[in-house]
Amino acid sequence: MIRTIFPISEYWSWGTFLLYFLVSVLVTRSCRTAAKYKATAAEEYSIYGYTKRYSNYKLNYRFFYFIAFLILVLLATLRSSDVGADTHVYVDYFEKWRTYMFDWNRLFSFQQMEPGFQLYLHLVRRITSNYTVFFLITYSFVAWAYIRYISFFYNEKSNYIFLQLFIFFYVSNMSGMRAAMGTVFLLLSYIKIEKNEYLKAAILTLFACTFHYSMLYNFFIIAGTWIYRKPVLRQRKWLWVVLMVLVTGFASTSVAMLKGLFSDTKYSFYSSVSIADQSLLGSVFYILYAVLCIINYKRIMNANHYIKGQLILTLCFMVTYPMIYVTAAYRIPNYYAMPRIVVWGDMSDIAIGSFGKDGNQKMILRIVLQIIIILYLLFRFTRSARDGSFTYILR
Repeated sequence: MIRTIFPISEYWSWGTFLLYFLVSVLVTRSCRTAAKYKATAAEEYSIYGYTKRYSNYKLNYRFFYFIAFLILVLLATLRSSDVGADTHVYVDYFEKWRTYMFDWNRLFSFQQMEPGFQLYLHLVRRITSNYTVFFLITYSFVAWAYIRYISFFYNEKSNYIFLQLFIFFYVSNMSGMRAAMGTVFLLLSYIKIEKNEYLKAAILTLFACTFHYSMLYNFFIIAGTWIYRKPVLRQRKWLWVVLMVLVTGFASTSVAMLKGLFSDTKYSFYSSVSIADQSLLGSVFYILYAVLCIINYKRIMNANHYIKGQLILTLCFMVTYPMIYVTAAYRIPNYYAMPRIVVWGDMSDIAIGSFGKDGNQKMILRIVLQIIIILYLLFRFTRSARDGSFTYILR
């Protein structure tokens, strides 16, 4: 049973797991400290205006966000090309790069990478032929986007326990560089959605698609959040339940048609995965998330504006999850990990708050949540370690 949940193989490295967990703790602690200084700076400015203390607080919160950024950049930059299942593919592609020649007649062909990524390679290759510098430039963008997202959606009162989960998705992006660069634009698009700047979100999504075509899915998310921006719709929780039931029914009766969407494209391997070969274990977390969101819907909708926006965004994703599962488009759920983490944090606050003023019970619940976070990271990392490229090796 334990081996099924945590399939530890000969390629597993406890040292690497501890390194990643330590990085997640350091980054979240740095961001939390930065958020506290940021709130203090805002309070100082609102009362006294521009003062020396305000400047010091501002310098402090920028410093701690920079520390978090630097840790993430160093983690992704200092590794060998053997770290990450697909890393060597991108390194070889980078080192053999000669000139930008994209064939638009073979837009979705396996024979060439997306146009935006090719152009990016071309520009970086003009600067350096060293793949470590390539990592440095690439993951400076990626780390900046993560910190930008965190600094926007998290404040000094936010729950940072669930934020530790981000490390799995960041490490996954250390392997898939096209998805990593596309994620930069997606994270920024989520911020634009929160600001009701839907056109800018669409433009950012368009840029993301030039790095990974699967990010076209974000146009649906933008449309869904735009429709649900109206308060009258947001008050109708039952609509989400009805939509989920209808889409689940459609997905279960239209398997062949949905898999056919990827035929004759570079993602045709999705359609080759049999439903019988797919594990439902990973889907349990998505089902649990959807159920808890529906249960806590009214409470969350009465909370912070940003939390409400992220709840709507992730529910738009959950509505179509049955189709994502059927098509085995496994990358798409990762694109919406950060918004889900934000909502998980708020739901954990609701759970902690239900204990009233009993400090001991709240502390016990926080410890339980921390254990759950560690076990979930172990669950995800043990599965990604089975290809032999998990162990972190310095170059």
